[in-house]
Amino acid sequence: MNQFFSHDIFDLIARIRPKWSSSNTDLVQFTGGINNTTFGLFDKQNHSDGLVIKIFGSKTDEFIDRQDELQNLNILAKHGLAQPILVQFPHGYIYEYLPGEICSRDDIRLPNIAPLIAQTIAKLHSIPIVDQQQSPCLVRLMRKFLTLIDNKNHEDFSSGENK
Repeated sequence: MNQFFSHDIFDLIARIRPKWSSSNTDLVQFTGGINNTTFGLFDKQNHSDGLVIKIFGSKTDEFIDRQDELQNLNILAKHGLAQPILVQFPHGYIYEYLPGEICSRDDIRLPNIAPLIAQTIAKLHSIPIVDQQQSPCLVRLMRKFLTLIDNKNHEDFSSGENK
């Protein structure tokens, strides 16, 4: 385990896992993320006991409102649709690991899985909107994202990276 990362992470989780250290845990980097780096930190004796450490990607705060993200995750956790955030730090957060398997394209078509997905989506859509004053943000965020892409392309062309 990276010494710098190890020292920092155990300081962060001391309140929730005081007995955990680099000698009795395993750190695993999860793959598949696009914008963030995500790790699992697991008890060596019981890999179902773990924490997920999400570290925000570089400059992702330019198009992701982290306050909104945390507020939404807290609402989802309150309704049993996400794990509660246990620790926040400047460039990420930590929550409880939930053992399970990711559904494949074939899995979601199975007669015993598809209804569970539908029930979860129905539960998600039944959550009352807390802030009635908040306006839809999809179009605004898409425009912001496209502006960032456009600015990045201009920077790449002017620096000669996009040849």
